[in-house]
Amino acid sequence: MFVVLVSTNIHRALGRMASRPKKFKTSSTSVEELRKKRGEEGVELRKSKRDEEFLKRRNLSSTLASMPVDNGSACDNGDQLRQSEAMDTEDQLIALDFPAICADLTSGDEARQLNAAHRCRLSVTAKSTDGIEALAAGNSLPIAVHLLAQPQTSPQLMMELVWILTNVAAGSSEHTATVVSAGAVPVLIHILSVDPQHSAAAMLVEQALWALGNIAGDNSNEFLFRNMLLVAGLAPAVVSAVSNFYLYPSLVNNATWVTANVCRAPKSIPDTNTVRQF
Repeated sequence: MFVVLVSTNIHRALGRMASRPKKFKTSSTSVEELRKKRGEEGVELRKSKRDEEFLKRRNLSSTLASMPVDNGSACDNGDQLRQSEAMDTEDQLIALDFPAICADLTSGDEARQLNAAHRCRLSVTAKSTDGIEALAAGNSLPIAVHLLAQPQTSPQLMMELVWILTNVAAGSSEHTATVVSAGAVPVLIHILSVDPQHSAAAMLVEQALWALGNIAGDNSNEFLFRNMLLVAGLAPAVVSAVSNFYLYPSLVNNATWVTANVCRAPKSIPDTNTVRQF
């Protein structure tokens, strides 16, 4: 009798032990599944961070490459800017006086315009994003886009302005939206079709591609900006740019990157007929 009671108690204890894990949220099997899931989520987060860095890029170079210059008073000023850039550091940059910046950009004096654009460009070239925040919140971007659309704007000034748009568009979705709202899309696309004989044409086209790539890389609002670029004629403009400047490897690389940003959205595939234009 004693043996039977002991045996019965042992079986009950074993039964309670076997059922005990079921009272908790996870079993030994689900623990393995959760561990695997956490690993997969970590991989996805790293991929997301990598993709974000791939989709948008800032031009952090602090110096303006040597450019052909036109004759005129602005040329000497441009030379002075290039010579002084080596001495400019992030710590030396002061807060931009946006009323003064806007006044200079709208002055009609090319030397003042170039100097104002140069200061803005340095502020968004610094490693800190404070300059982007300030510039996006100001009224300078619509003025910059307006100047880009003017045929008399010099190559040096155009390069500074496109560079500004590139780095602002590389910020958050809100920053990219300010560039788009300023009317930059049609102007940047138009730059892609600039005459190859135009002074500094290749540099301008390459920087415009960079800016457009940052806009296309914004995946907020169900890829609204990417779709806007396609409707505005981005595909044939990129093809035209590559045809005109195929001897410039970095320009072709930027064009390839823009195309990749347009086509790489698995959850919102662009129109096939439009993509075929690339």
